[in-house]
Amino acid sequence: MAMAFTILLMTNGDHMAITVNKFLQDWKEAQKNEDKRRSLAEDIWYDWFCSGSALYNRTKKFIRPLTIMVRRNPKVGELELSGKNCCPIKGSLYDVLRLFDPGEDGKFRAYISFDGRQEMPVQAAIEDQSEAIFMTSKDAARFVADNLK
Repeated sequence: MAMAFTILLMTNGDHMAITVNKFLQDWKEAQKNEDKRRSLAEDIWYDWFCSGSALYNRTKKFIRPLTIMVRRNPKVGELELSGKNCCPIKGSLYDVLRLFDPGEDGKFRAYISFDGRQEMPVQAAIEDQSEAIFMTSKDAARFVADNLK
């Protein structure tokens, strides 16, 4: 299977300052308020090519991997997150969940990239380490949590 991924600039200047723990807490508290969840979803995306209304469903698929990562490595909960919806030259849109150290100059720590239609495997990377390919977001989340220091 041939895959084409765009090159991602891993800087923190393009994400909101919300930690994984705070985002998951707010998401849970808004369980019965879809409008609030839609607002939370839009807040973590800094760039997208899909329709604005699609961001909610794209955000929902981040919840399970984030929860797995925090359970396996509580340090993940202290990181800030951002979402990016990418448009490759060829192929369908795909999403990237990026994690940064907190603060204005937050260092890039990890990402998980996956396609909502499951046309390509899940990709994950830790800081400057090489990338790994997985068949499920659960496996990618475990990789990030277990290898993030």
